[in-house]
Amino acid sequence: MIRLFSPLNLVLIAVGAVVTLAGFLLVPINADLPVRWGFDLRPVLFMPRNLALVQMPLAGAAVWLVFWAIRRWGNPERQAHSAVAMNIALPAVTGVLILAQVAIVLSGWAQRAG
Repeated sequence: MIRLFSPLNLVLIAVGAVVTLAGFLLVPINADLPVRWGFDLRPVLFMPRNLALVQMPLAGAAVWLVFWAIRRWGNPERQAHSAVAMNIALPAVTGVLILAQVAIVLSGWAQRAG
Protein backbone atom coordinates (compact mmCIF):
# COMPACT_ATOMS: atom_id res chain seq x y z
CA MET A 1 0.00 0.00 0.00
CA ILE A 2 1.16 3.53 -0.78
CA ARG A 3 2.03 5.28 2.50
CA LEU A 4 1.38 8.97 2.04
CA PHE A 5 1.86 9.98 5.67
CA SER A 6 4.90 7.99 6.64
CA PRO A 7 7.20 9.60 9.23
CA LEU A 8 9.69 10.55 6.50
CA ASN A 9 6.99 12.24 4.42
CA LEU A 10 5.72 14.15 7.45
CA VAL A 11 9.24 15.39 8.21
CA LEU A 12 9.68 16.45 4.58
CA ILE A 13 6.39 18.38 4.66
CA ALA A 14 7.50 20.15 7.84
CA VAL A 15 10.94 20.98 6.40
CA GLY A 16 9.34 22.33 3.22
CA ALA A 17 6.98 24.50 5.25
CA VAL A 18 9.84 25.86 7.37
CA VAL A 19 11.97 26.66 4.31
CA THR A 20 9.06 28.43 2.62
CA LEU A 21 8.23 30.41 5.75
CA ALA A 22 11.91 31.36 6.10
CA GLY A 23 11.82 32.62 2.52
CA PHE A 24 8.87 34.88 3.24
CA LEU A 25 10.57 36.20 6.37
CA LEU A 26 14.14 36.59 5.09
CA VAL A 27 13.81 37.59 1.43
CA PRO A 28 12.97 41.23 0.64
CA ILE A 29 9.51 41.80 -0.83
CA ASN A 30 10.80 43.46 -4.01
CA ALA A 31 13.37 40.73 -4.80
CA ASP A 32 13.41 38.83 -8.07
CA LEU A 33 14.43 35.26 -7.33
CA PRO A 34 15.92 32.68 -9.69
CA VAL A 35 13.60 29.76 -10.37
CA ARG A 36 15.48 27.99 -13.16
CA TRP A 37 19.18 27.36 -13.62
CA GLY A 38 21.18 26.32 -16.66
CA PHE A 39 23.65 23.46 -16.87
CA ASP A 40 26.37 25.85 -15.77
CA LEU A 41 24.28 26.57 -12.61
CA ARG A 42 23.68 30.18 -13.61
CA PRO A 43 20.12 31.46 -13.21
CA VAL A 44 18.23 31.72 -16.49
CA LEU A 45 14.72 32.61 -15.24
CA PHE A 46 13.64 34.95 -12.46
CA MET A 47 10.27 35.57 -10.81
CA PRO A 48 8.98 38.02 -8.22
CA ARG A 49 9.48 36.82 -4.64
CA ASN A 50 5.94 35.70 -3.87
CA LEU A 51 5.54 33.71 -7.08
CA ALA A 52 8.99 32.18 -6.72
CA LEU A 53 8.32 31.10 -3.13
CA VAL A 54 4.94 29.48 -3.81
CA GLN A 55 5.81 27.58 -6.98
CA MET A 56 7.63 24.68 -5.29
CA PRO A 57 4.96 24.13 -2.62
CA LEU A 58 2.32 24.18 -5.36
CA ALA A 59 4.30 21.69 -7.44
CA GLY A 60 4.68 19.50 -4.36
CA ALA A 61 0.94 19.69 -3.67
CA ALA A 62 0.25 18.64 -7.27
CA VAL A 63 2.56 15.64 -6.94
CA TRP A 64 0.96 14.66 -3.64
CA LEU A 65 -2.51 15.01 -5.22
CA VAL A 66 -1.52 12.60 -8.00
CA PHE A 67 -0.18 10.06 -5.49
CA TRP A 68 -3.33 10.43 -3.38
CA ALA A 69 -5.54 9.91 -6.46
CA ILE A 70 -3.60 6.79 -7.41
CA ARG A 71 -4.02 5.46 -3.89
CA ARG A 72 -7.71 6.36 -3.81
CA TRP A 73 -8.86 5.28 -7.28
CA GLY A 74 -6.00 3.19 -8.64
CA ASN A 75 -6.18 -0.49 -9.46
CA PRO A 76 -5.46 -2.37 -6.18
CA GLU A 77 -3.45 -5.10 -7.95
CA ARG A 78 -1.22 -2.57 -9.65
CA GLN A 79 -0.85 -0.64 -6.39
CA ALA A 80 0.40 -3.76 -4.64
CA HIS A 81 3.06 -4.29 -7.32
CA SER A 82 4.18 -0.67 -7.43
CA ALA A 83 3.90 0.26 -3.73
CA VAL A 84 7.64 0.00 -3.05
CA ALA A 85 8.53 2.22 -5.99
CA MET A 86 5.82 4.73 -5.14
CA ASN A 87 6.90 4.82 -1.48
CA ILE A 88 10.40 5.73 -2.66
CA ALA A 89 9.31 8.12 -5.42
CA LEU A 90 7.08 10.35 -3.29
CA PRO A 91 9.72 11.35 -0.71
CA ALA A 92 12.37 11.57 -3.45
CA VAL A 93 10.34 14.03 -5.53
CA THR A 94 9.34 15.95 -2.42
CA GLY A 95 12.99 16.16 -1.37
CA VAL A 96 14.07 17.46 -4.78
CA LEU A 97 11.39 20.15 -4.65
CA ILE A 98 12.56 21.12 -1.15
CA LEU A 99 16.16 21.37 -2.37
CA ALA A 100 15.02 23.68 -5.18
CA GLN A 101 13.11 25.76 -2.62
CA VAL A 102 16.25 25.98 -0.45
CA ALA A 103 18.23 27.23 -3.47
CA ILE A 104 15.56 29.85 -4.21
CA VAL A 105 15.47 31.05 -0.60
CA LEU A 106 19.25 31.13 -0.25
CA SER A 107 19.64 33.14 -3.44
CA GLY A 108 17.11 35.68 -2.17
CA TRP A 109 18.77 35.81 1.23
CA ALA A 110 22.14 36.37 -0.46
CA GLN A 111 20.62 39.31 -2.37
CA ARG A 112 19.54 40.81 0.95
CA ALA A 113 22.97 40.32 2.51
CA GLY A 114 24.81 41.53 -0.59
